[in-house]
Amino acid sequence: MSGPVSSRPSHTVCRLALMLLLLGITTGCMSRQPTSPVDHGLLQAETELAAGHFSSATEILQAFMVSNPNDPTPALALTDCYLAWGKPQAGLAALEEAAHRGAPADEIADRRLALLRAAGAWTELRREAALQLQASPDSTTALSAMVEAALQLGDCGSAQDAAAQLTSVAPTRSANRILAVLEGNLELVREHAPDLLQADEICEPHCKLLVGYRLVEQEAWGLAHCVLQQAVRTEPVSAEAHAWLGESLERLGHSQQALAHFQQATQLAPASPLSWLLLGKYHMTHHDLDAAEDALGRTRELDPGNPAVYLATAELCASRGQYADMTTWNRKALSLAPDDPGLWQAVARMYLTRMLIEDTLAMEAAHRAVMLAPDDAESHVLLGWAHLLRSEPQEALVELQKAVDLDPGSGEAHYLLSQALRQMGEESAAREEQIRAADLGYPTPGSP
Repeated sequence: MSGPVSSRPSHTVCRLALMLLLLGITTGCMSRQPTSPVDHGLLQAETELAAGHFSSATEILQAFMVSNPNDPTPALALTDCYLAWGKPQAGLAALEEAAHRGAPADEIADRRLALLRAAGAWTELRREAALQLQASPDSTTALSAMVEAALQLGDCGSAQDAAAQLTSVAPTRSANRILAVLEGNLELVREHAPDLLQADEICEPHCKLLVGYRLVEQEAWGLAHCVLQQAVRTEPVSAEAHAWLGESLERLGHSQQALAHFQQATQLAPASPLSWLLLGKYHMTHHDLDAAEDALGRTRELDPGNPAVYLATAELCASRGQYADMTTWNRKALSLAPDDPGLWQAVARMYLTRMLIEDTLAMEAAHRAVMLAPDDAESHVLLGWAHLLRSEPQEALVELQKAVDLDPGSGEAHYLLSQALRQMGEESAAREEQIRAADLGYPTPGSP
């Protein structure tokens, strides 16, 4: 994570929000009896949330919103549920309804920031945080949101200003860590972010590149971008710094800037396979397949023992519909790392997402993944999925039940299990699994 704002809350947090709302009803509103319909509605919703049943909880709260059209309490509870469920747009609509019903401003403010962040609406988040800071300059929630929004928008200067203000108000470990990185103060990074730079670690003159790379490993793209921007200024001949800066910018959605740094990296170090590999993946993402082929070809020449480049080449062939060549390159990748379960999983998923079950490597890869990682739910998901595509629901059921047992929070496993049950004619059980998958946020946009 590239900012101090936490990720979306779990259903436990949503339960707590409901309990606090209920407490407010029963202790703060003396004119209402503790056994009012809204009280019971919140208790019922809380019970459903205890089991992670977001669908049922939202249905209960929506019903109580209809029967209590002037009460903001169920609308606020519904907002919290949508946030925990990962449905921020629906949460924003519920929050607007709560405001329309007269919910206090302090009940609205933090929720709006959390929902905008969950929606990835960074421009709107920055605007909302700025408005809240005008009214309350020391709001730690608004300052944290400002830091996160600025990082995601690539505005390192504004992020640093907001982080400095945040640490003056609430000098938490997280805030100090972020400010140290943004200031480029390596001594403070060693003090507040030992995961990025240890106290006795010798890395000059490439310390900022090292910090940036470790942030890339953590997928903290906003912070990585800012520190790598410092690195390319202090180490202008570092092709690696330009390459990872390009990757950070690409992940933040700044594609044109990213391309410039990828190209700079290949010019500075034309013999660097990393630069060519990242450039090739960039071109694949943007559907310039000829340019991707050229870049990946250079990578294979420079680093023939790296399975990642052959896997990327297989993806390129798949994009072109060249499935025989895709299998050739996948087998080459697997020959270089035959005991890597993650590689077998990646290959299996490449076929299954395209429903290419007739290729023998699809089932072979799924079986091999289970052999190498029998305690990994992903392996059983893939093998179960493969059996589904071969219309073998009984075999699929066995694997997908194992996946659910290993990872009860896998929405994909529950969803595929529902498909296996449906193929077997178990419609009621299938429906239950499908609802459970929905409660877990699956399918998501872009899901197979």
